[in-house]
Amino acid sequence: MNRRDFVGGAAAIAAASAIVAPAQAAKPLIVCQRGLGGYIPTPWGGMDNLAQKIEARGYGKTIVVGPGVYPELAQKRPIAILGISAGGATALEMAATCKPKVVITIDPTFNRGAVPGVKCFNIYNSLNVLGSNRVKGAILNLDLQDVASLHIFLAHDKRVQMAALNLLGANI
Repeated sequence: MNRRDFVGGAAAIAAASAIVAPAQAAKPLIVCQRGLGGYIPTPWGGMDNLAQKIEARGYGKTIVVGPGVYPELAQKRPIAILGISAGGATALEMAATCKPKVVITIDPTFNRGAVPGVKCFNIYNSLNVLGSNRVKGAILNLDLQDVASLHIFLAHDKRVQMAALNLLGANI
């Protein structure tokens, strides 16, 4: 599978869209949003790694971006949006624009609340200093206190990724 990383913004979205092969065009779009420092891939690559697993399971074509609401991407009507930290907060914001089937947040830094009509699941660790938020209106707020990972590493944790993958697979 040909996987590339893109820096956020309209140019990145256009570039990512241009490499979708005709055979992949029918697959639903899934947006993965990194945290605040995530405009570039990180060595631990939590959201990038999660995106690869989403594609490996055949759930859809993923685009990994930094946190933010991308009007051009929202117009493509993604079936799901996942995000960690600031990316989780903006995943909820973006969901209000494009109404995907499901939003999965991982320890979002701001609690904007779930979007009516969109299935929302939140995975967090209430013992972390950053994030540690329940999402009001979420179908599930899963507090993984036994996950020893710091806030910025939560998306890399195998148990967090497994929870996200299972929630996504059951709801798209």
